[in-house]
Parts: sequence; C-alpha cells; structure tokens
Amino acid sequence: MKKLEVVILHGWAISGQNKAKWQPFMDLLANMGISSTFLSIPGMDSELTKPWSLSDYVTWLDQELSQKKSCILIGHSFGGQLAVRYSALHPQKIAKLVLIASAGIRDHSFKAALKRNVFFVLAKVGKRLSTQPAMRTFLYKIAREHDYEQASPVMKKTMQLITADEIRDDISNITCPVQLVWGVLDTSTPYANVEVFLAALPTAEVCTINSARHAPQFTHPEQTADCVAEFITGK
Repeated sequence: MKKLEVVILHGWAISGQNKAKWQPFMDLLANMGISSTFLSIPGMDSELTKPWSLSDYVTWLDQELSQKKSCILIGHSFGGQLAVRYSALHPQKIAKLVLIASAGIRDHSFKAALKRNVFFVLAKVGKRLSTQPAMRTFLYKIAREHDYEQASPVMKKTMQLITADEIRDDISNITCPVQLVWGVLDTSTPYANVEVFLAALPTAEVCTINSARHAPQFTHPEQTADCVAEFITGK
C-alpha cells in the first residue's frame, strides 16, 4: 500500500508553538495512515528581513516542494490562500488540495469596506494622539486587528501585501480534487465563502463543522481529521 503524506501550511500566527498546536490533528491523521510534513513559514516561525508578498511565499513554497513530484496540500486560513495561488500556478505539483477556512476572499460589501477604513483611521489617529501602549492596544482591539498590533514593522507591511492580494481569480485554475473544510460559526473567513469556491469549483467536496469557528482542526480535531482522511484516501 502506498504511503500517504500531506504537507501542511498553517494560518497567520507569529508563534513558536505553531507545530505543537497542529500536533494532535497530525497524530490523528497518522493513526489513519497519513503522515504529515509541517512547514515552518517565514515571518511566522522565523523572522523576515524585508516584507514578503504572496508571490514571495509562492516562490518559497516551490523551493520547499522541489523534491516532491506531487503532493497533497492542507492549507488553513493564510495557508489556504497560499495553497490556492500555488495550486493554480503549479497544477502538476498538487495531487489533492484541502482548504480549511481559507483566507484570500475579500469582502467587498459596504460594511466590510467601512470597517477597513475605520481600522486605518483609528491606527493613524492613535499614532497622532497617543504614544501610550494602552491607548494603541485599545484602538487595535476596536478594529479586531490583534495580529497586526503585535507584528513587527516588516510583518505589518507583509500583512498589508497579503490581505490586498485576492485569490478569487485563481480558484478556477485549480485542476486537482479539492475539499473545503469550514466551521459554520467562522467570523474570520465566513462560511458563506464556501459558495465563492463552489461557484468556481462545483465538484469540490465540502466538510461542514457545525459548531466550529475558524480553526476546526484545533477545536474539533477528530471530526476534521475524519473528513480529511476520507477525502485523501477516497474511503
């Protein structure tokens, strides 16, 4: 029996504990005969010396996968955004694609645009009115941009480049089988985004986790692992 292996691209989290958080989910897959390669993403698991765009991350990922003829990618949130772009540009390299609450679909509604504008206004006002950390933290909390608040100047610019780069036009260029894993209660990448993917990939499989939010692989590891393993093995 051929050994199955997946490559994991984690979400946006600047932390030394990224792999440890994924380990229970990886262990569950291993129990079902699926081994995992967890990639440490530059800027989050190690420092960047200059801002990176999504294209820079695609180049990095291509180097990481250069020794693999074809692989199965699992991408969560930002990792999903990267996986979509990579799969569209290098279809011959990806055998199957699992997207867990993928980022990269920007909300163009008036409400979302207003929130983005409010965030940038608050950030600028905060810089002008106060240099005290408590005030800056309060302003970022209002805009719900905790990751941005904690990021270094290089990663702040990287975040701006990534969030401005949509993957809508990439989705229809994916040729491999795709599974969408999504929590119904997700407020970071809303469950409604599933329809955006299905419009371009009508044959994609959908695994819905009813009581999960943005990271079902952490909060509902057994259910998520079962869905992913069934898709990967075809059983």
